[in-house]
Formats: sequence, C-alpha cells, structure tokens
Amino acid sequence: MKIWIRIFVSAMLLCDMSGPAVAGGPQTYNIWPRKVAGKVQGEPGEQPSITHYPASGKNASGTAIVVFPGGGYSGLAMDHEGKQVAEWLNSIGVSAFVVKYRTRDWGNECILYPKPFDDGIRAIRIVRARAEEFHIDPEKIGVMGFSAGGHLASTMGTHFRNGDPEATDPLERITSRPNF
Repeated sequence: MKIWIRIFVSAMLLCDMSGPAVAGGPQTYNIWPRKVAGKVQGEPGEQPSITHYPASGKNASGTAIVVFPGGGYSGLAMDHEGKQVAEWLNSIGVSAFVVKYRTRDWGNECILYPKPFDDGIRAIRIVRARAEEFHIDPEKIGVMGFSAGGHLASTMGTHFRNGDPEATDPLERITSRPNF
C-alpha cells in the first residue's frame, strides 16, 4: 500500500498543474433540482454542485473520478483538493467531477448526517446518468477524497444505493456504487 501512495505523490509532484487541460473550462451543475437546506462553502444560498473537468479529446480514457475535497465537514478545500486534483487527473486522461457538498453550519447546530452522503450519492448518479454526454464510460466511475472528503468517498464505496426501479425520480433508479 505504501508504494502506491509514493507513486501517486511522485506523479502529482512531476505533473504541471498550472492550468486546465481542456479548452472552454469546467462546467458546474447543481446536484438537486430544487433548493435544499444546509450550508455549502461559497455565496449565501449556494447549492450543492458538481464541477465537471473533462479530459481533453486526445488523451481522454473514458474514465471518471468523483472528487470529494476535505475540510473537516465545516468547509471545503476546493482549490488544492478539488480544482488542482481535477486538472492533474485531466493531464492523465481522466475526467473529474469535483463535488461541493453540504457542510456543518456551526451557528445552527444542525445535524450534519446524512446531507453530505445524500449529495455524494446524487453526484455519482448524475455522472453515471449523463455518461454519454460527458464522454465517459458509466462502468469506469471511481471516487477519491481527502480528509473528511476521504471519509465521504469511502462511505460512497461501502454504503452505496443500488437504485430503486420503482422510484419516481429517474436518478434514484441508477446505482450509486462506484466502480473503483
């Protein structure tokens, strides 16, 4: 296990992460079709979202990784654990989807769980449902996260939802199980 960590860190240090690997830049999509309760980092009233960083056409592998930045469930490290990671993934042919999930509102004493989990489940389902549009393989969707985002990513892999064929929401019919 330690050798893989060293390889990953070495590769990240050798890559130029100074700019996006795609023309036109990333696109951001709301996770929920309506306003939801809970705090996210950013402007007041901002909603949970995913930002798609597509791999460039010449080296795109069809693989995608849903990235969960850390921040102790009270904020999000969207630059160095989101944008920079997405740009590095693009440089190796992997499309990235950085998730801006709900975090704790300390002034409101709200119960955090399951809001970030629900945002993660829905984010994976959106990526899988729109795989053709995003030019990715729906069977090559992985997750990765840092700190609290690592906890969230591992939870996505162990407590996924298979999808309910009877659900009225078409996204809830799709599995949220990551492939890796």
